[in-house]
Amino acid sequence: MERGKPPPSLNHGIVQSNLCFSILARYREEYSVISQLSLELDKDTVVFPDLCVYPKKKYNGFQDQQKVSEPPFTAIEILSSTQTIDKLGQQFEACFAAGVKSCWLVQPLFSTISEITPDKNVSVFHKGVLTDPATGISLDLNDVFA
Repeated sequence: MERGKPPPSLNHGIVQSNLCFSILARYREEYSVISQLSLELDKDTVVFPDLCVYPKKKYNGFQDQQKVSEPPFTAIEILSSTQTIDKLGQQFEACFAAGVKSCWLVQPLFSTISEITPDKNVSVFHKGVLTDPATGISLDLNDVFA
């Protein structure tokens, strides 16, 4: 709860791992998938997406950041059983205002991913292939919810 979010569950962890693996298996040379990042969107707004998709970043063990102000292309939030949708909507609004190109709301209970763009266009995927308009990343939902 220290980040204002409930602790992740088993299903949350499985889905998060599957998302990371699925994206990196095909797009490792183009993108970095960063988990549990403190994303400082402005001086008053910090959000903690479960995953952020950035253009490829290089690891440097001698330089680190506690908070990152550069918006990701995509912010991914995996809904925990005790999280509310209203708070996530506010976080997504803050992400879009900062320049994030797409947000995904992953619902493990329903094996569903809702993909939201800054113009409030929502696409809901519960089977088949999701393709993110911001990155071109395509994922088979069978790999995510496995």
